[in-house]
Amino acid sequence: MTMKIYLTAFSILLAATSAYPRQIQAPLEFSTIQAAIDSSVSGDTIIVTDGHYFERVDLNSKAIVLASEYLLDADTNHISNTIIDGDTSVTPIQDSSSVIFVSNISGDAALICGLTVQNGQGSILEVFSTLYNVGGGILCANAAVKIQKCIIRNNNSNNLGGGIFSFSSQVGITNCTFDSNESSNGGGLCIYSSSGSIVDLCLFSNNDATEGGGANISFGIVTLQNSKFSDNTALLGGGLLIVDNRSSVINCDFQGNLGFKGGGIYCFQGADGGIIDCEFYNNTASLQ
Repeated sequence: MTMKIYLTAFSILLAATSAYPRQIQAPLEFSTIQAAIDSSVSGDTIIVTDGHYFERVDLNSKAIVLASEYLLDADTNHISNTIIDGDTSVTPIQDSSSVIFVSNISGDAALICGLTVQNGQGSILEVFSTLYNVGGGILCANAAVKIQKCIIRNNNSNNLGGGIFSFSSQVGITNCTFDSNESSNGGGLCIYSSSGSIVDLCLFSNNDATEGGGANISFGIVTLQNSKFSDNTALLGGGLLIVDNRSSVINCDFQGNLGFKGGGIYCFQGADGGIIDCEFYNNTASLQ
């Protein structure tokens, strides 16, 4: 009887220890970021040390934290020094060419923090019954995710969201820089069919698209605030395109953006959200 009691107590202790959120170091404990993700469970934190990692990673539908050491010490140098690079000349195309893929997470949100995400080529995703190449840097599909203090640069996709594409997701994007990304729709960022998403304190610069050079927000309710759009280019909405939604644009600056229609912002098809306390200067629209 005593032996059974001891074994039961030991089993309970082991189960409790296994369930406790872990902090996993990559590449100290695992040789790749993906291997660290594969070993994790929802609630775990993966800390990526400074380095240049040629990988494309999938969070495997886990509500985990994926972060640089910025999360530990708030040293902003970690952001530019911790690079996840989807360069397909180094890592050949397989199932996905988005640098980070986040899907099917509900409840607690995943967190991506303090990373540079670059050179992604996008993944194939069905959007409104049509297959598109989307989300060059980060692809969020049916997921709750927060993206904070990241640099999203030099990514592209053929169709939607050169830097980030969010579809049917609830995203919170804060203090991020979108630079030199390209796509047909939403050079820097494209948010489709999302309600309750927030974009705050972000910089969109030198992004290019056919529609929505800096960002394209369509078919949902998004709050875009305290952000700057500069030197972005598109045929429709050099800085920002808003389509068929009730989104709000609050306290944003639009400077030096270029569009055929709508140098700073272009709204159509029932874009009835408010544009409040925004500044526009040196934007150019070819068609007046």
